Amino acid sequence: MPIKPKGFTLIEVLLSVALIAVLFGISIPVFSPALLKNDLESSADLTVQSLRRAQVLSQTVQNDSQWGIKVQNYGVVLFRGNSFSDRDTAFDEFTDFPTNIDINDTDEFVFEKLTGRTTGPGNITLTLKEYSKIISVNSMGAVEY
Repeated sequence: MPIKPKGFTLIEVLLSVALIAVLFGISIPVFSPALLKNDLESSADLTVQSLRRAQVLSQTVQNDSQWGIKVQNYGVVLFRGNSFSDRDTAFDEFTDFPTNIDINDTDEFVFEKLTGRTTGPGNITLTLKEYSKIISVNSMGAVEY
């Protein structure tokens, strides 16, 4: 009885590699929208966290000052002061977004000491390709998204 050699032939290995490559190539377009939505959702969560932190710092009169945020394409800056342009840069806290996001509408909010009310209500619209997320801040400082 002849002994058959054990192992895989080159053709079997190439077919397996080709099949895996085809499956991987098909899965990229399927999962790309999910990755974009996840990046946008993460950016919205980071923005809301920064808004709430600025409000709490203002309500507790941390360093005897108002606190606010400035939303930029690359992330959020939590700052101490009456406005982003007049801030004390020594207290800046930067939070980066997972990817560059387009920002529309209001990009700066400052909260009043003790009350935590915002000096101006508005919306932040975060956009990544065809997806967008709206974060609303009312005059009382409440955040909805």
